[in-house]
Amino acid sequence: MRRLCLAGAAGLLMSACAHERTEMVPAMLDSASPEQVGRLSTALSAHLGRSNIKFGPGLVAGAGQLTVSPPPPADLETHSLAMPETYRLVLSDTMCVAIHQGSAAEIPLPGVLCSAVQKAD
Repeated sequence: MRRLCLAGAAGLLMSACAHERTEMVPAMLDSASPEQVGRLSTALSAHLGRSNIKFGPGLVAGAGQLTVSPPPPADLETHSLAMPETYRLVLSDTMCVAIHQGSAAEIPLPGVLCSAVQKAD
């Protein structure tokens, strides 16, 4: 019985290793419409743990990188040491994914439309 359990565990481990990770290719936003920006905000607010998301300059169709501005200083603060959060966009199968620059965390962006960046020849 013990050999059967070990054989089963080894089989599961080998099948997990054989599963290939989906290739991720650089991507860009298809649109910076209010609907798309809302979907981006929803996905990234969960990652950042705050509901007030303000994107930095450059959030336009064709952008391959997103910057989220830090929260404003609180009422009694004169300045803040908070830094912007930067993400790069990739396409994994048909899902747009944001990869955090600092932690390499992969955040799926359901409903956000992006396209693979075409390499220049």
